[in-house]
Amino acid sequence: MKNPHVKFEELITIADHLAALINAEDSIIDIERQLKASIDNDSGWRNRASHALASWKGTRRSITARLALLRQREKEANQQSREKHGEFLIEEMKRYIPRQHSWRVTIGQGSEWRL
Repeated sequence: MKNPHVKFEELITIADHLAALINAEDSIIDIERQLKASIDNDSGWRNRASHALASWKGTRRSITARLALLRQREKEANQQSREKHGEFLIEEMKRYIPRQHSWRVTIGQGSEWRL
């Protein structure tokens, strides 16, 4: 097999996880192809290949779960950033809009301010 095993401690970023996921998928496809193409009834080889296939599928599930967590964290960080940006814009608008105007501004999901 050409793909090395995944070192989870080295997977830090979403890009790292995506690259590892591609390697896992390639390994799974390669092993499945070899199992289908094999005309050799060597049960030892077939057993090892089946074990490797199950291992890579488990690795893929682990990578996918970790990737989902990273994406959720990224989504939350982006939401916080949008809210902070909205708050900043409102504070800047307050500097230039006369006090006698009353505006209600809604930014994002449920974030609302009065000017």
